[in-house]
Amino acid sequence: VLDKDKKWLYIVDGGNKRVLRMDINSATKDKELDLINEPLSEHWEMKGAIIEEFVAPSFGLNQPCGIELKENRLFVSDYATGEIICFDISTHKEINRINTGNKGIAGIKIGPDGKLWFVNALNGELRRVDPI
Repeated sequence: VLDKDKKWLYIVDGGNKRVLRMDINSATKDKELDLINEPLSEHWEMKGAIIEEFVAPSFGLNQPCGIELKENRLFVSDYATGEIICFDISTHKEINRINTGNKGIAGIKIGPDGKLWFVNALNGELRRVDPI
């Protein structure tokens, strides 16, 4: 998920049980890549991006999956536990944790209603969390 104001791209690295962030203005174009599958206006290999570990594996995420951003808060869902963990972007600290009771929680999104919505990959449900 992209923080347009601060120019950071937040990335779930589920295989390594962590969340990364990348400074989107830090990389430089290295070389043009061949177009393989679809026509794109630009297709480049980039070098030198600043990538930081935002949530380390030692934090204890079991299977981070979904990710969403609102103002100075980053929400990460944990597929294995059914929890949604809220982090303060400035301090990297956990603010709150919501136990949805839904193991299999996958994608999360804050809708136009300001509510936090999530999907469950195990039972095919769409649910809402009130309040966020």
